[in-house]
Amino acid sequence: MTLLAQNRPWQTTLISELIEQYLEDCTARRLSPRTIQVYSFFLARLASWCEQIGARDIQELTPEILRQHIIWHQQPGPRGKRSSSYVHGAFRVLRSFFKFLEISEIIETNPVKALKAPRLPKKILEPLTADQIQRVIQSLSGWEKTPRSQRTGLQLFEMRNLALFYFLLDTGMRAAEASSCRIGDVDLRTGRVFVRSGKGEKDRIVFLSSISLRYLQQYVRMRPDLAESQLWIGQFGPLGTSGIQMIFKTLGRELGFSVSPHKIRRTFAILMLRNGSDLYRLRDLMGHADIRTLERYLKIDENDLRVAHEKWSPISQLGVAQQQV
Repeated sequence: MTLLAQNRPWQTTLISELIEQYLEDCTARRLSPRTIQVYSFFLARLASWCEQIGARDIQELTPEILRQHIIWHQQPGPRGKRSSSYVHGAFRVLRSFFKFLEISEIIETNPVKALKAPRLPKKILEPLTADQIQRVIQSLSGWEKTPRSQRTGLQLFEMRNLALFYFLLDTGMRAAEASSCRIGDVDLRTGRVFVRSGKGEKDRIVFLSSISLRYLQQYVRMRPDLAESQLWIGQFGPLGTSGIQMIFKTLGRELGFSVSPHKIRRTFAILMLRNGSDLYRLRDLMGHADIRTLERYLKIDENDLRVAHEKWSPISQLGVAQQQV
């Protein structure tokens, strides 16, 4: 322990109390409630595991003990085998927690630095295909066949779901960002959308095309209470993140393929890139701090490479004439 730490008699080294201090620090740094929830979950598992092995003091947690903790996370849970992302998430929380302890000079040596992160499969998930997008739109367009004078609350929700699909696919917004969107955040004339405190508390501006805006305008006109501040509402009030996810999960079961807000966001990214957007503008539209984060969203297939080569081939660009044999 450092001299500075020795001069702090009030400073505890008990694992359970340090976890509380760390979560308080996360709250003070205004991390998102979802992030703090994840940290709390994995650190509660750490505290439980330490109790099982009889460790109470943070100084007892050596690299080997923490390696065994990560192995413990790999054991099947009540719902079966743990995913690679679950185990990697446990490691990331552990790394963040011990970095806090190191910076706070509660520990002199960070044992997590001796560990390597669990490997994640290099798998880029598929976006929606053009055919799947059309099937979603067709499935959600039944309300258009009902005369306007005969539309009921059921048609309102069908209209909402179609407008929501266009909204997510055209902006690339996260489900949590869409759920917190207010009517005043959208300019219903221009399609400008203000994303209020997205991930990392970063505000940004995104846009709707004229087609998406038309469906959103129709939905807003059908709203029973325009005084309601939230843009997306359900039967019992504002539509939360889980409500948006459930809409598309149910739709996916009906259509026979996966539809989720995250998959729609991924589809936005790949279609924007295919349509000519550069990575820096795409990064800003999606609300990423690092352009490398886009790699998780962008699936480049053989046809993408062929089209890119035809468009930007150095020989084609130079206009080199074909030599006669």
